[in-house]
Formats: sequence, structure tokens, C-alpha cells
Amino acid sequence: MKMNAGVLFRVCIVLTLFVLIAACSEATEDTASSETSESEGESEANSSEQEEGEEEEESGTFPEKEITIVVSNSAGGSNDMAARSITEPLQEILDVPVVVENVEGAGGNIARAQIFGEDPDGYTLLKTPIPSMAIGEIVEEGDFNTLDFEPVFNMFGNTSNVVIVPEDSPYETIDDLIEASESESLKASGSGTATNAALGSIFLDEMGVKHEYVPFDGGSESVQQVAGGHVDFGVASEIAAQSPVEEGLVRVIGTTANERLDSFPDAETLVENGYEDLGFEILYGFWAPPGTPEDVIETLSEAMKEASEDPSFSEAAERAGFKEKILMPDEFAEERDAQYQVIEGFQERFSTE
Repeated sequence: MKMNAGVLFRVCIVLTLFVLIAACSEATEDTASSETSESEGESEANSSEQEEGEEEEESGTFPEKEITIVVSNSAGGSNDMAARSITEPLQEILDVPVVVENVEGAGGNIARAQIFGEDPDGYTLLKTPIPSMAIGEIVEEGDFNTLDFEPVFNMFGNTSNVVIVPEDSPYETIDDLIEASESESLKASGSGTATNAALGSIFLDEMGVKHEYVPFDGGSESVQQVAGGHVDFGVASEIAAQSPVEEGLVRVIGTTANERLDSFPDAETLVENGYEDLGFEILYGFWAPPGTPEDVIETLSEAMKEASEDPSFSEAAERAGFKEKILMPDEFAEERDAQYQVIEGFQERFSTE
């Protein structure tokens, strides 16, 4: 059967249309696929760039802003002077400002509790001495944990408390005090109740110097009580005693140090008297909040060590009467732990009334 020419023409037209529609559909799919691939590629590129930016931000070099050193005592005291002696060379090394802020109160416990709760980013440090920090926690129930602070750097030491008597006192040695206390009621002055001076008083009592400990607000007032003859002897910091000794107001007859002090080489230690556990050293160093990263601690400690080699640091230390004792974090931690155990052992002997 022969197909009509008109019908054949219409069939050809329809077939052609089908071919064109199929071709357009494939082109559309290819275009969409291409656009999708390009979009996914751009998204992956943007994600990669974002991750790289975050990595660069996280790996920023410490420090990048001002560092604050919080001193646990008022301005002008030995702890404050110790902090300020290193700030100038330190900020030159770190290339950021280093400022000192005094937060006094509660024997230093307010500042200690404040820094204990700070962000552990290395930008806020604590300047407080030991063993007084351990005394503040254990005896005064401070809101912090001494053993959890991160040791950063210790710069001063080789100092302790001294036992002083009035210039005209008949007592020449610790043995004289022991003998006198057997028949007399002795009184001793010191600064505060939960302090290094109070610890020295406890040590003396342990070795047989029976006495009444009379606490005063500060070291200078305590020394004045001795100089005026209002008490039989006193326990004072080495630095607080230096000027009164030079002025001929008091004499040093002993120390609570582990070894004889350079400033008072003739004064015997309690350790020399056979009491090996009755000695301690006051250390002036820096602490960071718990959890501060090791690399931040390392940056700070190395910078402080370098700063301690600057002539201006040594000059400031000499003017203030400090003796350098450089301890890096691990060594500083060992000293802290040992002193903490001593305070725990004498916890019940402190009076906080």
C-alpha cells in the first residue's frame, strides 16, 4: 500500500520535532550539570579558604595585646617592687604593654582568687610570694588552690624572716630566748596572723621559745614595736629589718632561712640549731591561671628570663634589696609543692583570731 505524500510529510515533521526536543533536553542537562559542578567547586574553594583563615587566626603569635600583672599587695611594698622591677625590659622583649595592677585585701587572697578564675590565656598574671600564698589558702581558706596555679617564673629568693631584738636586749642567740622563756613570759611581734611572720613564730615555738605572738598590720609597725622595747623580740622580713638594723635600733639574732643570709651572715638559722624542718625561703614569682597552655607559659618564662638579664632589672633589684634566684616553671613548682607540705603540717598551729 502506498502512503499518501501529505501524510508522509507530516510524519517527517513530527520525527524532526522529536529529535530537536531530545537534543535540547540533553543540552539543558549538560548545562545544569556543568553549573552544578562549578557551584560545588566554588563552594569547596570558599570552604577551604575559610578553614585556612581560621587556622591562621588560631595560630596567632602570643602575645598580641597588653599583659596585666596583678600584685596581691598595695603599691610600694616588697611584692609590688618585685613586680615593677621587671616590667620595663619585659615589655620590650614581648613587644606589648605590660602593666601592674594592685589588688590588695584579705592578706593577698582577693587577688589570688581573682586570677584563679581568670581566662587561662596568659594575658593576666598573678604576682604573689610563697609560702604566704599556701598559708592564705590553707589557713585562711582562700577561694583558690595553690597547687593548681601554673608556675611561670621566679626571680627573687634567698631571703626569709629574721628574729630581731631591741638594740639593748640581753638576748644574743636563739638559745638565750629558749632559756629566758622557761622562767619569763615573752612577747613577740609580727605582721598578721596567717603570714610568713606567723610561720616564723610557730617555728620558734617548736624549738622551745615559748612566747605570746602579737600580730600587727604591717612589717614596719611590727619592727617599731621591737625597736621601742614594747615586745621582747619580733619576727620580720629580712628587707623590713635592714634599715632599723643599720640605724642601730634592733639586732638580728637568728633567721628562719634554710641557709645563712648574705645580709646578716652572723645570724644563726634555726636549721643550724638542729631543726632541719624549721626553715623556709620567701620566693617572689609569677603565676598564671590553671589551664594556661604550655606554649604560652614557655613564651612568658623565657621572656622573663631574658628580662632578668637586663642591667635595669639587676639595678632595680639591688635598690630594693632583693636577691636574684631564677627558677623556671618546673623548678618553681618543686619549691611550691615542698612549701605547701610544710604549711599543711603546721595548719592547726596558726591563729586567725
